[in-house]
Amino acid sequence: YDMLRQVDEPVPEVDEAFAKWVHSLRPLITKEGDEIRNLIGAMKGVSILVHMCQSFKDDEVVDDCIVVLHDLCSSPVALEELVVLGGLQVCVDILLDETRREWVHLHMLQLLVRVVVTPDVKLSLMQLGACPAIIRLVNHSDTSVVKRALTLLSQCSTEEQNVEYYQSLGAAMIEPLLLLCENDFDITVLGLATGLLDKLVGTDAQKEIFVRLNAVSALLRVVSHSTDPRPKEHAMSVLRLLCMDPTIRRGIIDKGGLAPLVQATHYGETMEIRKHAGVVLAEISLSDAMAPQLEMLEGGKVFSHLEKPKKR
Repeated sequence: YDMLRQVDEPVPEVDEAFAKWVHSLRPLITKEGDEIRNLIGAMKGVSILVHMCQSFKDDEVVDDCIVVLHDLCSSPVALEELVVLGGLQVCVDILLDETRREWVHLHMLQLLVRVVVTPDVKLSLMQLGACPAIIRLVNHSDTSVVKRALTLLSQCSTEEQNVEYYQSLGAAMIEPLLLLCENDFDITVLGLATGLLDKLVGTDAQKEIFVRLNAVSALLRVVSHSTDPRPKEHAMSVLRLLCMDPTIRRGIIDKGGLAPLVQATHYGETMEIRKHAGVVLAEISLSDAMAPQLEMLEGGKVFSHLEKPKKR
């Protein structure tokens, strides 16, 4: 290890020896568990692995290091050591490296999902510039990568500063999530994507971006087709916050959104879904031009169980 850190030029024999060492650790940790983790920790294993991730170009060696780090970081001591040694920056650098193979990125996302357990780490990860790389992976063709990327963004969104940072990214953050709602049928993906959108719609500037990106289509698709109540609830919540805008209200009408909204008020799986749908319909009904279309649905019984909205 000392040789590896001190030489300016790689020594093939040393590199090969360390590559074999790391590769042998993967099955060993699985088999021996805590005993081998403690042993690796005692011999500065985390420090070695972080350094190898940084200095080795071979994807297979780096991937071995990442997987072993993932196992080691189940220990709070190893996790703390990774952060103290600057391992987060190394992790972010690997995510930003588009030349790495997809399974390297997948395992790195898995590692980071395990690592981001404290507010400080969550904030540090965003400050180190991880967000653009994670957003890029949200558009990945492999659903496993997409799920890990969304999970990581979702975990970090528990910190208010990170949500503000997400919001500052504007369309760069919102558009990939809307595309997932438009095109993906995976329940987990839809749940994570709509959950993030629900947090991003807070400010007037964000609402304008949703309007500009024609968010209604994607959100109505989730409302109409999701078999899980969680994505529906988030999508309804976003529509509720957006429907103050006349463009959104008109978009709901034009895209056939009234029928699924009416259905949701009666048959929504949760109280929140029914409540959000009722508020959206009530907001739409305040427009004289749109009220007749609501009356045609179910013979005007849409609001039979809701408080009659007052004219503005």
